[in-house]
Amino acid sequence: MCWNIRGLGRLENKKNLRSLISKWKPGVICIQETITSGIDDNLISFCWPNEQLSWVFQSPMGHSGGILTIWKKGDFDLINAELRANWVGVSLQLRNGGSSINIFNVYAPQGIQNKLNLWQEFRRISSLLDSSPTIFIGDFNEVRLQRERSNCRSRPREMREFNKWIEDSNLVEVPLENANFTWIGLNGKRSRLDRAFANSVWPNLADWNLKVLPRKNSDHRGILLRARKQNWGPKPFRVFNVWLRNPSLKKEIEKFFSEPASLTNLNFHQILRNVKHVIKAWNLSVNGNIFHKISELEEKVAKLEEDNGPRNDLAILKMSLEELCLTRDNMLKQQARIDWLKEGDRNTKVFHQVIQKRRARNSIKKLLYNGRLSYDPLEIKQEIRRNFKQVFSNRPEFNIFSIRGLISQKISRLEVDSLERPVVKEELELALNQSGLDKAPGPDGLNAGPLDARFQVVEEDVAAAQQVAEEEVEGMGEWLVQDLGSHSMGAQN
Repeated sequence: MCWNIRGLGRLENKKNLRSLISKWKPGVICIQETITSGIDDNLISFCWPNEQLSWVFQSPMGHSGGILTIWKKGDFDLINAELRANWVGVSLQLRNGGSSINIFNVYAPQGIQNKLNLWQEFRRISSLLDSSPTIFIGDFNEVRLQRERSNCRSRPREMREFNKWIEDSNLVEVPLENANFTWIGLNGKRSRLDRAFANSVWPNLADWNLKVLPRKNSDHRGILLRARKQNWGPKPFRVFNVWLRNPSLKKEIEKFFSEPASLTNLNFHQILRNVKHVIKAWNLSVNGNIFHKISELEEKVAKLEEDNGPRNDLAILKMSLEELCLTRDNMLKQQARIDWLKEGDRNTKVFHQVIQKRRARNSIKKLLYNGRLSYDPLEIKQEIRRNFKQVFSNRPEFNIFSIRGLISQKISRLEVDSLERPVVKEELELALNQSGLDKAPGPDGLNAGPLDARFQVVEEDVAAAQQVAEEEVEGMGEWLVQDLGSHSMGAQN
């Protein structure tokens, strides 16, 4: 939990903090602007009673500032702590053999030059801790976009520098769940100043969000960082191109297509679905969990090296490990969809950063419909499905657009014939061969790879599917001409 309290020495503020702790039961608390220097165990115990606690404190400068971080002794062990004028950083080890995390409690300054110095300092810290879960949370005294301010003066340069630090440090912002602003001033001024940024190795980054807490007597609202693991149903299956280079998978696919029962009385969609089942079964038996396999092999290699084991065994293990690592890296590359990286590159950190950022950016955690905000995965999926079904199934009762003025001249008879003639097999085969295998797969999880080498077997089914698509488009064209009857002469011309 994080809160700019604007004075922890006041009894009312201490009671408010105690109330928030009692309700939300955090494991770590980050406080900014304590203003008072009189922080001791008695004050901590009053605000957070009946707990064994540890804390670090950066004293205020004059009548402003003061940064306090408190955590439960039963949950964390302190590894290291650093205190600066505008931040307090702690490295905490989770009890019972858990991993370590780095938490930076931030109270950013007001002046532009002081902010630039702070962002530069955070760049250095981020580069040193890029392989360790790290989060920056607190009052940053800055916004990223103009819409994050209301009735406040625009400061483009400061926003630009703030965003540049975030981008340079490969950080992902944790989204706010239930509000647009965290600071409320006089005359209707509002801003989103309190926020959190995590690096790409923060565990399950896409599952975290910030809940904005009810406003107390401070002009800042507290924020609660929490992970809300939601059940969005089974994960979609995806074929990775590196699998298709494995001879054993090619044999399985060829075996499927060579059996008459596999293709009898099945349409193209059903054939694709069955190919997917073949690939899923192969992956489960051959690859399993590739990340666990790599970890196990790394441990075996380390043990053989330490025990000075047989060189042949060590060489075989290292070769297997190299193959698995190459497979993993190519899978990550395809997930990240980075075109400028060559296959075989081992920059897995870049892959992970891109994947985590995309997941955090693309995740839909809430949806506003019918005047109601929903966080329920089932409701969100149903509403999205209903909306798109309505969009694609209903014909509008009005003209969407006018074609007047869009067609300046007639097309030739040759061009007419080219547009109207059926798609031939050679065109389909050419389109398949030119399809990028690194492109995003369709809803069935398949890209063009599994069919690329087996086109001769399924060409009739592909052609049938194409014919259905053409008939759908032709029907839409007839409806369009009828619906735009008032412009029929213009259409003929």
